[in-house]
Amino acid sequence: NKGLSKDKAAEYLIKAGEKSYKTLSIQEARTYYRQAYDLLVAKAEKDPEDKALLMDLLFKWALLLYDFGDVHKLLELFASHEEMAESIEDRQILGMFKAWLGLAHYMSGNPIKGMEHLELALKISNELDDTKMRAYVCAWLAWCHWDTGSADKVIAFGEQGYKLSRQLSPHPYLDFKPVAAMGNQYFWDGRWKKLKKIGARLLETGEKTSNPRCILTGQLYMGFALYLTGEFDRAVEYFDKSIKASADVPFYRYWAKTFMGIAHILSGQFEKAGELMAEVREFSVAGGAMAMGSYALPIYGIALFAQGRMNDGLTLLREVTETAINRNRKTLLIAAEFNSGIAFSQLAAPTAPLGFSTLFKNSIFLMKNIPGAAKKAEYHFQKTIELAGETKSSLYAGFAWMEMGRMLKAKKKGTRPEIASERQLRFSKCSRTSFISIKPGRP
Repeated sequence: NKGLSKDKAAEYLIKAGEKSYKTLSIQEARTYYRQAYDLLVAKAEKDPEDKALLMDLLFKWALLLYDFGDVHKLLELFASHEEMAESIEDRQILGMFKAWLGLAHYMSGNPIKGMEHLELALKISNELDDTKMRAYVCAWLAWCHWDTGSADKVIAFGEQGYKLSRQLSPHPYLDFKPVAAMGNQYFWDGRWKKLKKIGARLLETGEKTSNPRCILTGQLYMGFALYLTGEFDRAVEYFDKSIKASADVPFYRYWAKTFMGIAHILSGQFEKAGELMAEVREFSVAGGAMAMGSYALPIYGIALFAQGRMNDGLTLLREVTETAINRNRKTLLIAAEFNSGIAFSQLAAPTAPLGFSTLFKNSIFLMKNIPGAAKKAEYHFQKTIELAGETKSSLYAGFAWMEMGRMLKAKKKGTRPEIASERQLRFSKCSRTSFISIKPGRP
Protein backbone atom coordinates (compact mmCIF):
# COMPACT_ATOMS: atom_id res chain seq x y z
CA ASN A 1 0.00 0.00 0.00
CA LYS A 2 1.56 3.25 -1.19
CA GLY A 3 -0.14 5.37 1.51
CA LEU A 4 0.98 3.00 4.24
CA SER A 5 4.55 2.97 2.96
CA LYS A 6 4.58 6.76 3.09
CA ASP A 7 3.41 6.66 6.72
CA LYS A 8 6.13 4.15 7.61
CA ALA A 9 8.73 6.30 5.86
CA ALA A 10 7.51 9.38 7.73
CA GLU A 11 7.64 7.52 11.06
CA TYR A 12 11.19 6.38 10.30
CA LEU A 13 12.26 9.93 9.41
CA ILE A 14 10.69 11.34 12.59
CA LYS A 15 12.55 8.80 14.75
CA ALA A 16 15.80 9.49 12.91
CA GLY A 17 15.30 13.23 13.41
CA GLU A 18 14.62 12.76 17.11
CA LYS A 19 17.81 10.72 17.52
CA SER A 20 19.87 13.37 15.69
CA TYR A 21 18.34 16.14 17.82
CA LYS A 22 19.45 14.45 21.05
CA THR A 23 23.08 14.29 19.86
CA LEU A 24 23.09 17.93 18.63
CA SER A 25 23.26 16.80 14.98
CA ILE A 26 20.69 19.46 14.24
CA GLN A 27 21.40 19.97 10.54
CA GLU A 28 20.81 16.28 10.01
CA ALA A 29 17.64 16.37 12.13
CA ARG A 30 16.39 19.35 10.13
CA THR A 31 16.63 17.34 6.88
CA TYR A 32 14.78 14.34 8.36
CA TYR A 33 11.93 16.47 9.73
CA ARG A 34 11.55 18.44 6.51
CA GLN A 35 11.32 15.21 4.48
CA ALA A 36 8.77 13.73 6.90
CA TYR A 37 6.67 16.90 6.68
CA ASP A 38 6.65 16.81 2.90
CA LEU A 39 5.36 13.21 3.01
CA LEU A 40 2.59 13.94 5.51
CA VAL A 41 1.25 17.42 4.90
CA ALA A 42 -1.00 16.66 1.92
CA LYS A 43 -2.36 13.38 3.34
CA ALA A 44 -3.05 14.81 6.80
CA GLU A 45 -5.98 16.90 5.56
CA LYS A 46 -7.96 13.70 4.83
CA ASP A 47 -6.79 11.09 7.32
CA PRO A 48 -7.21 11.46 11.14
CA GLU A 49 -4.25 9.16 11.80
CA ASP A 50 -2.03 11.21 9.51
CA LYS A 51 -3.20 14.37 11.30
CA ALA A 52 -2.03 12.92 14.60
CA LEU A 53 1.29 11.85 13.09
CA LEU A 54 1.78 15.31 11.57
CA MET A 55 1.13 16.92 14.97
CA ASP A 56 3.71 14.62 16.56
CA LEU A 57 6.17 15.71 13.88
CA LEU A 58 5.41 19.41 14.49
CA PHE A 59 6.09 19.07 18.22
CA LYS A 60 9.48 17.43 17.58
CA TRP A 61 10.37 19.78 14.73
CA ALA A 62 9.49 22.74 16.95
CA LEU A 63 12.34 21.87 19.34
CA LEU A 64 14.71 21.95 16.38
CA LEU A 65 13.40 25.28 15.07
CA TYR A 66 13.88 26.57 18.62
CA ASP A 67 17.54 25.53 18.46
CA PHE A 68 17.97 27.37 15.17
CA GLY A 69 16.18 30.45 16.51
CA ASP A 70 13.93 30.21 13.45
CA VAL A 71 10.86 31.74 15.09
CA HIS A 72 9.47 32.94 11.76
CA LYS A 73 9.18 29.31 10.61
CA LEU A 74 7.92 28.15 14.01
CA LEU A 75 5.09 30.69 13.99
CA GLU A 76 4.29 30.01 10.34
CA LEU A 77 4.00 26.24 10.90
CA PHE A 78 1.82 26.45 13.99
CA ALA A 79 -0.39 29.30 12.78
CA SER A 80 -1.03 27.51 9.49
CA HIS A 81 -2.03 24.26 11.26
CA GLU A 82 -4.06 25.74 14.13
CA GLU A 83 -7.40 24.94 12.48
CA MET A 84 -6.28 21.34 11.92
CA ALA A 85 -5.21 20.97 15.56
CA GLU A 86 -8.56 22.28 16.76
CA SER A 87 -10.38 19.77 14.55
CA ILE A 88 -8.68 16.81 16.25
CA GLU A 89 -10.67 15.28 19.11
CA ASP A 90 -7.53 14.34 21.06
CA ARG A 91 -7.23 16.98 23.83
CA GLN A 92 -3.62 16.03 24.51
CA ILE A 93 -2.66 17.02 20.97
CA LEU A 94 -4.61 20.28 21.20
CA GLY A 95 -2.97 21.13 24.54
CA MET A 96 0.58 20.61 23.28
CA PHE A 97 -0.22 22.49 20.09
CA LYS A 98 -1.48 25.51 22.04
CA ALA A 99 1.59 25.32 24.29
CA TRP A 100 3.96 25.45 21.32
CA LEU A 101 1.97 28.22 19.66
CA GLY A 102 2.23 30.18 22.92
CA LEU A 103 5.99 29.68 23.06
CA ALA A 104 6.33 30.79 19.43
CA HIS A 105 4.55 34.07 20.21
CA TYR A 106 6.71 34.57 23.32
CA MET A 107 9.90 33.93 21.34
CA SER A 108 8.81 36.49 18.76
CA GLY A 109 8.76 39.10 21.55
CA ASN A 110 5.02 38.96 22.37
CA PRO A 111 4.70 37.38 25.85
CA ILE A 112 1.10 38.51 26.41
CA LYS A 113 -0.10 36.74 23.25
CA GLY A 114 2.00 33.76 24.25
CA MET A 115 0.39 33.54 27.69
CA GLU A 116 -3.10 33.44 26.17
CA HIS A 117 -2.29 30.15 24.44
CA LEU A 118 -0.21 28.80 27.33
CA GLU A 119 -2.99 29.41 29.87
CA LEU A 120 -5.36 27.33 27.72
CA ALA A 121 -2.71 24.61 27.46
CA LEU A 122 -2.26 24.68 31.26
CA LYS A 123 -6.02 24.21 31.72
CA ILE A 124 -5.99 21.21 29.36
CA SER A 125 -2.92 19.68 31.06
CA ASN A 126 -4.68 19.93 34.43
CA GLU A 127 -7.87 18.38 33.03
CA LEU A 128 -5.89 15.45 31.61
CA ASP A 129 -3.42 15.28 34.51
CA ASP A 130 -0.68 15.26 31.85
CA THR A 131 2.67 15.64 33.61
CA LYS A 132 4.76 16.18 30.48
CA MET A 133 2.47 18.82 29.00
CA ARG A 134 2.22 20.64 32.32
CA ALA A 135 6.03 20.61 32.70
CA TYR A 136 6.45 22.27 29.29
CA VAL A 137 3.71 24.82 29.98
CA CYS A 138 5.03 25.75 33.42
CA ALA A 139 8.54 26.23 32.03
CA TRP A 140 7.30 28.50 29.26
CA LEU A 141 4.91 30.46 31.49
CA ALA A 142 7.86 31.11 33.82
CA TRP A 143 9.76 32.68 30.91
CA CYS A 144 6.75 34.78 29.84
CA HIS A 145 6.30 36.07 33.38
CA TRP A 146 10.01 36.90 33.62
CA ASP A 147 9.68 39.02 30.49
CA THR A 148 6.60 40.82 31.84
CA GLY A 149 8.16 41.35 35.26
CA SER A 150 6.01 39.06 37.46
CA ALA A 151 8.83 37.80 39.68
CA ASP A 152 6.75 35.64 42.06
CA LYS A 153 5.08 33.83 39.16
CA VAL A 154 8.48 33.18 37.56
CA ILE A 155 9.66 31.31 40.64
CA ALA A 156 6.30 29.57 41.21
CA PHE A 157 6.02 28.25 37.65
CA GLY A 158 9.75 27.53 37.48
CA GLU A 159 9.66 25.46 40.68
CA GLN A 160 6.55 23.62 39.52
CA GLY A 161 8.10 22.92 36.12
CA TYR A 162 11.30 21.69 37.76
CA LYS A 163 9.43 19.30 40.09
CA LEU A 164 7.43 17.91 37.19
CA SER A 165 10.54 17.54 35.03
CA ARG A 166 12.15 15.35 37.71
CA GLN A 167 9.45 12.76 36.95
CA LEU A 168 10.48 12.78 33.29
CA SER A 169 14.28 12.98 33.63
CA PRO A 170 16.44 12.43 31.72
CA HIS A 171 14.85 14.79 29.20
CA PRO A 172 16.91 16.75 26.63
CA TYR A 173 14.86 19.94 27.10
CA LEU A 174 12.93 19.88 30.38
CA ASP A 175 16.03 19.07 32.43
CA PHE A 176 17.15 22.69 32.06
CA LYS A 177 14.36 24.96 30.79
CA PRO A 178 12.30 25.53 33.99
CA VAL A 179 15.47 26.03 36.04
CA ALA A 180 16.85 28.52 33.52
CA ALA A 181 13.81 30.79 33.92
CA MET A 182 14.43 30.97 37.66
CA GLY A 183 18.09 31.68 36.93
CA ASN A 184 17.18 34.73 34.89
CA GLN A 185 15.01 36.08 37.71
CA TYR A 186 17.76 35.54 40.28
CA PHE A 187 20.22 37.32 38.01
CA TRP A 188 17.95 40.36 37.68
CA ASP A 189 17.58 40.36 41.47
CA GLY A 190 21.35 40.05 42.04
CA ARG A 191 21.05 36.69 43.83
CA TRP A 192 24.44 35.25 42.97
CA LYS A 193 24.33 32.44 45.55
CA LYS A 194 21.10 31.10 44.06
CA LEU A 195 22.61 31.41 40.58
CA LYS A 196 25.67 29.42 41.60
CA LYS A 197 23.46 26.62 42.89
CA ILE A 198 21.45 26.61 39.67
CA GLY A 199 24.60 26.57 37.54
CA ALA A 200 26.09 23.71 39.56
CA ARG A 201 22.80 21.78 39.43
CA LEU A 202 22.58 22.10 35.65
CA LEU A 203 26.20 21.09 35.14
CA GLU A 204 25.78 18.04 37.39
CA THR A 205 22.54 16.98 35.65
CA GLY A 206 24.10 17.52 32.24
CA GLU A 207 27.13 15.38 33.06
CA LYS A 208 25.01 12.58 34.55
CA THR A 209 22.58 12.44 31.63
CA SER A 210 25.03 13.39 28.82
CA ASN A 211 22.84 16.39 27.98
CA PRO A 212 24.89 19.02 26.12
CA ARG A 213 22.11 21.65 26.33
CA CYS A 214 22.00 21.25 30.08
CA ILE A 215 25.78 21.65 30.31
CA LEU A 216 26.02 24.77 28.18
CA THR A 217 23.11 26.36 30.11
CA GLY A 218 24.85 25.51 33.39
CA GLN A 219 27.99 27.21 32.12
CA LEU A 220 25.95 30.33 31.35
CA TYR A 221 24.50 30.57 34.84
CA MET A 222 27.84 29.91 36.51
CA GLY A 223 29.05 32.84 34.40
CA PHE A 224 26.12 34.93 35.65
CA ALA A 225 27.01 34.19 39.27
CA LEU A 226 30.70 35.08 38.82
CA TYR A 227 29.69 38.18 36.86
CA LEU A 228 27.69 39.38 39.88
CA THR A 229 30.52 38.78 42.33
CA GLY A 230 32.97 40.76 40.25
CA GLU A 231 35.01 37.80 38.97
CA PHE A 232 34.80 39.07 35.40
CA ASP A 233 37.64 37.03 33.90
CA ARG A 234 36.21 33.77 35.23
CA ALA A 235 32.69 34.79 34.12
CA VAL A 236 33.94 35.39 30.59
CA GLU A 237 35.65 31.98 30.66
CA TYR A 238 32.31 30.32 31.41
CA PHE A 239 30.51 32.36 28.74
CA ASP A 240 33.24 31.41 26.28
CA LYS A 241 32.84 27.71 27.19
CA SER A 242 29.11 28.00 26.59
CA ILE A 243 29.63 29.68 23.21
CA LYS A 244 32.04 26.92 22.13
CA ALA A 245 29.76 24.15 23.44
CA SER A 246 26.85 25.59 21.44
CA ALA A 247 28.81 26.02 18.22
CA ASP A 248 26.31 23.86 16.30
CA VAL A 249 23.19 25.23 18.05
CA PRO A 250 22.65 28.82 16.85
CA PHE A 251 20.05 29.98 19.39
CA TYR A 252 22.14 28.98 22.40
CA ARG A 253 25.30 30.36 20.82
CA TYR A 254 23.79 33.82 20.46
CA TRP A 255 22.15 33.58 23.87
CA ALA A 256 25.63 33.04 25.33
CA LYS A 257 27.05 35.86 23.19
CA THR A 258 24.42 38.23 24.60
CA PHE A 259 25.75 37.68 28.10
CA MET A 260 29.35 37.78 26.97
CA GLY A 261 28.43 41.22 25.61
CA ILE A 262 27.09 42.26 29.01
CA ALA A 263 30.38 41.19 30.58
CA HIS A 264 32.34 43.31 28.09
CA ILE A 265 30.12 46.35 28.73
CA LEU A 266 30.65 45.83 32.44
CA SER A 267 34.42 45.91 32.05
CA GLY A 268 34.29 48.95 29.74
CA GLN A 269 35.14 47.05 26.54
CA PHE A 270 32.52 48.80 24.44
CA GLU A 271 33.99 47.87 21.07
CA LYS A 272 33.90 44.13 21.83
CA ALA A 273 30.40 44.45 23.27
CA GLY A 274 29.23 46.34 20.20
CA GLU A 275 30.60 43.68 17.85
CA LEU A 276 28.88 40.87 19.75
CA MET A 277 25.56 42.70 20.02
CA ALA A 278 25.61 43.52 16.31
CA GLU A 279 25.87 39.75 15.66
CA VAL A 280 23.05 38.94 18.08
CA ARG A 281 20.86 41.65 16.61
CA GLU A 282 21.40 40.40 13.04
CA PHE A 283 20.67 36.78 14.03
CA SER A 284 17.55 37.67 16.03
CA VAL A 285 16.04 39.91 13.37
CA ALA A 286 16.70 37.32 10.63
CA GLY A 287 14.97 34.51 12.53
CA GLY A 288 12.46 36.59 14.46
CA ALA A 289 13.86 35.52 17.87
CA MET A 290 13.19 38.89 19.47
CA ALA A 291 12.47 37.57 22.97
CA MET A 292 16.25 37.08 23.16
CA GLY A 293 17.41 39.66 20.63
CA SER A 294 15.59 42.53 22.33
CA TYR A 295 17.83 42.22 25.39
CA ALA A 296 20.90 42.72 23.24
CA LEU A 297 19.57 46.02 21.92
CA PRO A 298 19.97 48.22 25.05
CA ILE A 299 23.56 46.95 25.34
CA TYR A 300 24.15 47.61 21.66
CA GLY A 301 22.62 51.07 22.04
CA ILE A 302 24.90 52.11 24.89
CA ALA A 303 27.89 50.55 23.07
CA LEU A 304 27.13 52.68 20.01
CA PHE A 305 26.79 55.72 22.25
CA ALA A 306 30.13 55.06 23.93
CA GLN A 307 31.81 54.56 20.55
CA GLY A 308 30.75 58.04 19.46
CA ARG A 309 27.63 57.12 17.50
CA MET A 310 25.56 58.99 20.05
CA ASN A 311 22.44 59.73 18.02
CA ASP A 312 22.27 56.14 16.72
CA GLY A 313 22.67 54.75 20.23
CA LEU A 314 20.03 56.99 21.78
CA THR A 315 17.60 56.37 18.90
CA LEU A 316 17.94 52.62 19.39
CA LEU A 317 17.34 52.97 23.14
CA ARG A 318 14.16 54.95 22.44
CA GLU A 319 12.96 52.28 20.01
CA VAL A 320 13.55 49.53 22.58
CA THR A 321 11.70 51.56 25.23
CA GLU A 322 8.69 51.98 22.94
CA THR A 323 8.65 48.27 22.05
CA ALA A 324 8.88 47.26 25.71
CA ILE A 325 5.96 49.52 26.66
CA ASN A 326 3.77 48.38 23.75
CA ARG A 327 4.39 44.70 24.50
CA ASN A 328 4.22 45.04 28.32
CA ARG A 329 7.78 43.73 28.63
CA LYS A 330 8.73 45.31 31.95
CA THR A 331 12.03 43.47 32.35
CA LEU A 332 13.21 44.74 28.98
CA LEU A 333 11.92 48.21 29.87
CA ILE A 334 14.13 48.25 32.98
CA ALA A 335 17.23 47.60 30.84
CA ALA A 336 16.19 50.26 28.31
CA GLU A 337 15.46 52.88 30.98
CA PHE A 338 18.71 52.22 32.83
CA ASN A 339 20.88 52.41 29.75
CA SER A 340 19.08 55.58 28.67
CA GLY A 341 19.94 57.01 32.09
CA ILE A 342 23.58 56.02 31.57
CA ALA A 343 23.65 57.78 28.19
CA PHE A 344 22.30 61.05 29.59
CA SER A 345 24.43 60.86 32.76
CA GLN A 346 27.51 60.57 30.54
CA LEU A 347 26.42 63.75 28.77
CA ALA A 348 25.77 65.52 32.07
CA ALA A 349 28.87 64.25 33.90
CA PRO A 350 31.24 62.24 31.67
CA THR A 351 33.47 59.68 33.37
CA ALA A 352 36.14 60.46 30.75
CA PRO A 353 36.71 63.48 28.50
CA LEU A 354 35.32 63.25 24.98
CA GLY A 355 37.89 63.12 22.20
CA PHE A 356 38.06 65.74 19.47
CA SER A 357 36.71 63.34 16.84
CA THR A 358 33.69 62.47 19.01
CA LEU A 359 33.02 66.14 19.74
CA PHE A 360 33.25 67.02 16.06
CA LYS A 361 31.01 64.19 14.79
CA ASN A 362 28.39 64.81 17.47
CA SER A 363 28.51 68.60 17.74
CA ILE A 364 24.86 69.21 16.82
CA PHE A 365 23.67 66.28 18.95
CA LEU A 366 25.65 67.55 21.95
CA MET A 367 24.33 71.10 21.61
CA LYS A 368 20.77 69.75 21.63
CA ASN A 369 21.15 67.19 24.39
CA ILE A 370 23.69 68.44 26.96
CA PRO A 371 21.29 71.10 28.32
CA GLY A 372 18.88 69.23 30.58
CA ALA A 373 20.86 65.97 30.36
CA ALA A 374 21.09 65.63 34.16
CA LYS A 375 17.31 65.92 34.57
CA LYS A 376 16.72 63.40 31.80
CA ALA A 377 19.23 60.99 33.36
CA GLU A 378 17.56 61.34 36.76
CA TYR A 379 14.15 60.71 35.16
CA HIS A 380 15.35 57.48 33.53
CA PHE A 381 17.06 56.29 36.71
CA GLN A 382 13.92 56.98 38.75
CA LYS A 383 11.87 55.01 36.21
CA THR A 384 14.38 52.16 36.53
CA ILE A 385 14.02 52.20 40.31
CA GLU A 386 10.24 52.32 40.14
CA LEU A 387 10.05 49.39 37.71
CA ALA A 388 12.68 47.45 39.66
CA GLY A 389 10.53 47.72 42.76
CA GLU A 390 7.56 46.29 40.87
CA THR A 391 9.56 43.39 39.40
CA LYS A 392 12.04 42.51 42.19
CA SER A 393 15.00 43.63 40.12
CA SER A 394 17.38 44.78 42.83
CA LEU A 395 20.35 44.55 40.48
CA TYR A 396 19.20 47.42 38.31
CA ALA A 397 17.71 49.40 41.20
CA GLY A 398 21.06 49.39 42.96
CA PHE A 399 22.94 50.46 39.87
CA ALA A 400 20.46 53.23 39.16
CA TRP A 401 20.89 54.67 42.67
CA MET A 402 24.66 54.42 42.39
CA GLU A 403 24.98 56.00 38.94
CA MET A 404 22.58 58.77 39.91
CA GLY A 405 24.66 59.46 43.00
CA ARG A 406 27.85 59.52 40.92
CA MET A 407 26.32 61.98 38.47
CA LEU A 408 24.97 64.31 41.17
CA LYS A 409 28.29 64.30 43.00
CA ALA A 410 30.17 65.05 39.77
CA LYS A 411 27.76 67.90 39.13
CA LYS A 412 28.72 69.19 42.61
CA LYS A 413 25.21 68.80 43.95
CA GLY A 414 26.43 66.27 46.46
CA THR A 415 24.98 62.82 46.99
CA ARG A 416 21.49 63.04 48.41
CA PRO A 417 21.09 61.19 51.74
CA GLU A 418 18.13 59.16 50.46
CA ILE A 419 20.21 57.98 47.50
CA ALA A 420 23.04 56.78 49.74
CA SER A 421 20.76 54.98 52.22
CA GLU A 422 18.60 53.34 49.53
CA ARG A 423 21.71 52.27 47.65
CA GLN A 424 23.15 50.55 50.73
CA LEU A 425 19.83 48.81 51.40
CA ARG A 426 19.55 47.51 47.85
CA PHE A 427 23.10 46.20 47.80
CA SER A 428 22.95 44.60 51.24
CA LYS A 429 19.89 42.63 50.08
CA CYS A 430 21.79 41.38 47.04
CA SER A 431 25.03 40.56 48.93
CA ARG A 432 26.98 41.97 46.00
CA THR A 433 29.66 44.12 47.65
CA SER A 434 32.64 42.85 45.65
CA PHE A 435 30.89 43.42 42.31
CA ILE A 436 29.82 46.93 43.25
CA SER A 437 33.16 48.04 44.55
CA ILE A 438 34.90 47.10 41.31
CA LYS A 439 32.59 48.57 38.67
CA PRO A 440 29.89 50.92 39.89
CA GLY A 441 27.41 52.31 37.42
CA ARG A 442 27.40 49.60 34.80
CA PRO A 443 24.52 47.13 34.05
